[in-house]
Order: sequence, then structure tokens, then C-alpha cells
Amino acid sequence: MFKILVSLLFLLPLVLTESDFRGENTTESDDEMASIPDINGEFYQINLTERENAYVKSFKSDYRVDFYVLTRHYSGKDKRLIVGDTYSLERSYFNPKNPTRIIVHGWRANKNSFINQVLPIAYLRKGEYNVIVVDWSDAVNTFDYFAARKRIGQAGKKVAKLIDFLSEYGNTDPSTIYLIGHSLGVHMCAIAARNVRSGRVGVIISLDAALPLFASNDQDRISSSDAKYVLSIHTNGGKLGIHEPVGHASFYPNWGKRQPGCGADPLSSCSHRRSVEYFSESLTNYQNNFVSRKCSSFHEVLSKRCWNGGEIAYMGGDPINFDYKGVYYLKTNSRQPFSTGAIP
Repeated sequence: MFKILVSLLFLLPLVLTESDFRGENTTESDDEMASIPDINGEFYQINLTERENAYVKSFKSDYRVDFYVLTRHYSGKDKRLIVGDTYSLERSYFNPKNPTRIIVHGWRANKNSFINQVLPIAYLRKGEYNVIVVDWSDAVNTFDYFAARKRIGQAGKKVAKLIDFLSEYGNTDPSTIYLIGHSLGVHMCAIAARNVRSGRVGVIISLDAALPLFASNDQDRISSSDAKYVLSIHTNGGKLGIHEPVGHASFYPNWGKRQPGCGADPLSSCSHRRSVEYFSESLTNYQNNFVSRKCSSFHEVLSKRCWNGGEIAYMGGDPINFDYKGVYYLKTNSRQPFSTGAIP
């Protein structure tokens, strides 16, 4: 198991305008300017054409993406899985009879980051799973968010090859696989799912999908068409995360923008990270007390009023309930346990 290392640098914050909240870039010229975060919690304007030209000059043709398998039946060091190497699959204790869950971190993170600590532990406490941690830090462990965002395509295609490898040699149907991403990793999951050749990925779980440089019409952005079922949890919408629905079911804890217990949260990292904490708790809380109420539309989330007394749902958990469709609101506690068990 990985050494515990809590990293707060998933994505650094933005103070966005209303146009950014709608998923658009803040612009002087709509096709040239955009806002991106820096490492100090500030955000600044860049000229996209100039940055694109600079990126092309420094372009690297390949980035390393590593895969590590964790199961209940091996208590030693995590096992690295090499695509194309059937021996590495065999020695990883991967069991095709158990569900496979692939976890993808975001910007400035790595295999030891927070998501890769809490989610594998939660899954292996819950039951028998093949948990595969994706380390794509070679592509995204950079202070340059623009460059990291540009690299999701290359990395996503490598995850797609992993899934095809598991299909061919691991007797694993892609439709049974869950891809679970946080922040920039959500969009990488989407690219991966689109490039799988052996079948359609079953589920993508979007944990506060990254907003910067992902306009609503961006082709690389997560959408409900990327898997048979997409579930999204929104906790820092309009700043680090996309606020509008991106899944078949989209959940909005505390209206999806700022989370209780995060205080002023000037870096927005607390609210952004809560999506991971909520989902992790939903796995180990066997009654799944993240009780949610369906809203009639996203407009009700924006107005902070869900009037229709819609159906009850439970956010997160595994397996996912594919019957949930639409937009859902819920309240959480300010500290663990975050789930309240109360109908909102």
C-alpha cells in the first residue's frame, strides 16, 4: 500500500467571472485569451495562440503513465502492471472475478496523492476489488497548467490501452469497469473511455471535474456520452470545478460551490477535495447516508431552491444505481462523517 501522503495541490484556485462560471473563457478576444491558475492560488490571462506556439516548441512526444494494482490478497508493495506484459498482470494478483476500479488523479498530483490514498483504502475495506491507480505525474506534475491540460489526450489513450489489455488478457469486460477521476483527471478518463476499442466503458465517476480551459463546447471535456453511465459530484463549481451537470446523474452537495467546514478556503482546495472525501465515505458507509433530493432542473440548483419534492437518491456508493437520472441536491456535515442521513 502506498505511504500516506496528503497533497493539497490537486488544482490551485481561480477567482472566476460569471462567464467562467458558465464554462466560457474570460476573454479580450474570445478565440485568443483564457484564464488559468498558477501555483499561488492566483489566476491570470494568457494568449492562447502564443501559449500554443510555445507549447509546440517544447512538445514532448511521449509521457510516462504507470499503473499500480492493489487487492485485498496482497499486503506488500503495490504491484506495477505493464500493458502488454502478461506476466505483470499475473503477478499483480488481478482477479477478473472481482470488479475493477481505475483511479485517476489531477494536476500536480501523483500516485501518493490524497485520492490515491483514500479511495483504494475505502474500496478494499468495502470488499474484493481490483483497484488500479494511474500515475500520470510525468504529464501533469508541472507548474504549467496549460501544458498539463494539453497532455490529457496522450495519457488518456494509454489508459484506453490498459483497458483493452485487461479485456484481452484479463478476461474483463470494459462495461464492468469504473473510471474514477478527480479534477483534471476526470477529463483524462473521458479521453480514455472514448479510445477503448474492446467495448464501451461502463461508468465514469466525475469528482469535481476541472473547469479552467474546458469551455462548455470543448471536445476534450467530460460528457454523459463518454460511458454507459456518468455520475458527477460537484463541490467547487465555478472556480476549480465545472458547475453545470456533466453526467446522467449530477449531485450538488450544499449547492455545489462551497462546502461547509472549509472556512474562507482562499485556495478553494478544501471544497475541491471534498468531492473525493464524499465519494470515499459513500463507499465505506454501508447505509450510504448521503440522502439527496431530485431537483426539476439545474436552474433550481442555481437559485438554491428545489421545489418539486422529487425522488430520493443516494450519492455515490458502489455499485452505482443506474436508475438515477437528473440533478440532485443534498446537505452534508462540516466534518466527518459528512453524510447526515437526513432528507434535504
